[in-house]
Amino acid sequence: MAVMGGAESGTRLLRHTVPSERGTNMEQPIGTPDGYRRTRVLYVIEATLAYFISILINGTYIAKVATSLGIGDGTVGIIMSMTNLGAAFQLIAFVFVGKYPVRRWVILFHTINQSFFALVWLTPLASFPATVKTVLFIVLLVCGSALHSIIESPKTAWYMSMVDDRRRGRFTAAKDMISLTCGMAFGFTMGLMVDHYEAVGDLNRAFLIGGIALFAMTVGHTLVLIFSQERPPEPDNRPAAVGFSLRRLLSNRAFLRVLILITLCRVAGAVAAPFYGTYKVKELGFSMTFVALMDILYAVVRVSGSMFLGKYADRTSFARLWHLSCLFGIACYMVYVFIVPANGKMLYFGYEFFWALYGAGIDNCMLNLVYENVSHEDRVGAYALSTAIGGLLGFGVTVLLSRLVAVIQQNGNMLFGIHAYAQQFLSAGAAALHVVILMWSIFWIGRKKATAEPAL
Repeated sequence: MAVMGGAESGTRLLRHTVPSERGTNMEQPIGTPDGYRRTRVLYVIEATLAYFISILINGTYIAKVATSLGIGDGTVGIIMSMTNLGAAFQLIAFVFVGKYPVRRWVILFHTINQSFFALVWLTPLASFPATVKTVLFIVLLVCGSALHSIIESPKTAWYMSMVDDRRRGRFTAAKDMISLTCGMAFGFTMGLMVDHYEAVGDLNRAFLIGGIALFAMTVGHTLVLIFSQERPPEPDNRPAAVGFSLRRLLSNRAFLRVLILITLCRVAGAVAAPFYGTYKVKELGFSMTFVALMDILYAVVRVSGSMFLGKYADRTSFARLWHLSCLFGIACYMVYVFIVPANGKMLYFGYEFFWALYGAGIDNCMLNLVYENVSHEDRVGAYALSTAIGGLLGFGVTVLLSRLVAVIQQNGNMLFGIHAYAQQFLSAGAAALHVVILMWSIFWIGRKKATAEPAL
C-alpha cells in the first residue's frame, strides 16, 4: 500500500508542477497543463535506469568482479573510492554554466560513461595478462565515473527546472521511491543469476550477462534522454559567466556553510563504506542472493520512509531533515561496529534498516540544501562544487585508510591490542565523524524554515 500511495503521489507531482515565466517554478491549479509533464515522467524513468546501472557498478557486485581479478581488500577499497575521485571532475561542469542546450552533451557523456561501465563487467573475460586486466578494470571504472560526474550536475539542473521549488522534497522522494521499488526486483534477479553461475563454476558467464544487461540499459537510458525536453532559459535568467558565478558562490556564506557540511559527510562516507563490499563477500561470506535480499530490505525501508521524510522537509526545512538523517547515520555505523561472521546475517538487517533511512534523508538534503541556498543561475556550479570537493577529499581519506586496513589484516585483525576486523574500526570512525557533522549542522545551519525561493 505504501508503494501504491507513493506512486500516486509521484504522479500528482509530475502532473501539477508548472514552470513559471521567470525561472522559479510556481504551482498552478490542478489539471493545468504545462507542456513538461512528459519530461517529468521521463526523468523518473531516467533515474530508474540510472539506478539499475549503479547497482551493478557499486558495492558488492563490483567487488565480486574485482576479487575475480585477484585484487586485494585494500586495493578494492581504493578502487571503490575512485568514484569519489571521479566526482572531482564535476568542476568541469562549470563549462556548462550558461550553455544552452545542454541536453546533447548529457546524451554524449552518459552514453560513453555507461558503455565504459558495461566493459568493466566484461574485463574478466578478456584474454589479457592479469596485470593488464586489472589496469583496464581501473581505467574503465575511473573514466566512466569521471564522465558521469562531469555531466551529472547539468543533467540534474536540466530536469529539476521542471519541478516546483516548493515540492522538490516530495518530488525527489517520489522519484527515488519508484527507482528503488523497481530496483528491488532487478537487484534480486541479478543476485540469483550471479550465485547460480558461481555455484556451477562459470562465473565468467555471469559477467557476460551483466555486461550485456548494462549495454541494453545504456541504450534505453540514451533514448530517454533523447526524448526529454529542455526548457530554454528566460533572457533575464541566463546563468552568469563561469568566473563571476564561481566568485559569487565563494562569497555566499550560507552556501559555504552547506559546502563544508556536505564535504564532511562525503568524507565520512569514504571512511568505511568503500571497504564493505569485500567484507561481505570474503569475511562475512554472504551469497549474492542474500546481498540482493538485503538490498530489497533497504529499498522497502527507503521507499516507506522516503515520502514521509520528503514531506517532513517541505513542512519544516531540509536543515531539520539533515539533523534527523545524521542520527540515522550514527545508528547504522554503530550497528556495523558489531557485525562479525558469527552474527553477520542477523545484525545486517539492523544496519540496512538505518542505512536506508539515512540514505533517504541525506541524499534528498545534499541536493536541496544546495538549491535552497543559491540562486537559480548558480545551481549547476554550486552542485558541482559541493560534489567535487567532497569527492577529492573522500578519495584521499580512503587511500590513507587502505594502508590502515592492510596493517590491521597483517596483524591478525588487531589494532591497539583490540581484536576486530578493519571494517569495524572504520565504522566506529565514521560514526564519530557523523556526530561531528550533526553538531556542525545544528550550530551553523540551524533549524530555519525552508523558503519557497532560493537564497540570492
